[in-house]
Amino acid sequence: MAAMDIFEFRDMFSGVRSAAFVGNASSVLFWDNGKIIDSYDMIVRFNRAYVHGLEEKIGRKTDVLVSNNLNSLKLSPSPTKTLCPKCVVTFVKPKGGLDTGPLKEWVGDIPHVITLEPDIFGVGSINRTRSLTMGTYSLYTFLRLFQFEKLFLTGFTMFGIVPGGSEKYYEREKNQRAGHFHDLESRRKLFHS
Repeated sequence: MAAMDIFEFRDMFSGVRSAAFVGNASSVLFWDNGKIIDSYDMIVRFNRAYVHGLEEKIGRKTDVLVSNNLNSLKLSPSPTKTLCPKCVVTFVKPKGGLDTGPLKEWVGDIPHVITLEPDIFGVGSINRTRSLTMGTYSLYTFLRLFQFEKLFLTGFTMFGIVPGGSEKYYEREKNQRAGHFHDLESRRKLFHS
């Protein structure tokens, strides 16, 4: 187990000039972007993402898995058995009594960062009713940590419902809606801003 701070994470990927952020919206399966995604220096995936059988659509590589500290642990196998990322990043809510033991066990020996959800500055006042997504926190944070010259985004519903809906590609049969758990309206305003 190799715990890192956010600065060691930045150093780990210091040579990165391009990044592909591959969200989990079912719309990610509409295109054959696998080769394009794999051509980027850093490929970022989220939560319970998997690529097996979908490589033509979403690529093979995973450099960073951004994982929810509760949801992913309960509902998916360890990333050591699925994506084998170079690093796992987890944003947590600032509260006392956080037990990181289960997360560290789930991550295994993959280098990992556990850090606080960032305050989103510079976008005006946005009153949120629920938390934002791991994708939102990641984009906000990574765009400040790295000097990307090229950025590719796919599989996000940042401006609300898109063709295919807001279901996750790995949960389509459950009709899981991200808008139930996250404040998509605030996220739309954030990205527009």
